[in-house]
Amino acid sequence: MASPEPTPWLGAAATAIADQPSLASYVPRVGVERHSSDGDVVPVDAEVTRSATGRYTVIFHGLAAPDGTAHAYPYSSIAGCAAVDWAKVGPDEHVDVVCEHQGVPSCLR
Repeated sequence: MASPEPTPWLGAAATAIADQPSLASYVPRVGVERHSSDGDVVPVDAEVTRSATGRYTVIFHGLAAPDGTAHAYPYSSIAGCAAVDWAKVGPDEHVDVVCEHQGVPSCLR
């Protein structure tokens, strides 16, 4: 039996440095790239949207995957952040992130 054709996102990873917590929506400044399963490193379009204090959605355009894992880390050590949900939405991967400081939603980095 022949192996299925590889999919472009299989084994891919992306990073977005979201460091503008007070803006309602923006494009992350640097660090947005995709490492594909064949070793290529290519830019990925991403955007960050703040829905409430300490609540964000990061959209990685064109990087949707049916299965995967998302991680979130604070830009500094003041607040704690976590990826609380992620999903394939059309061709994009949506990652919901919550940041808190001492148990309270926070925009602190």
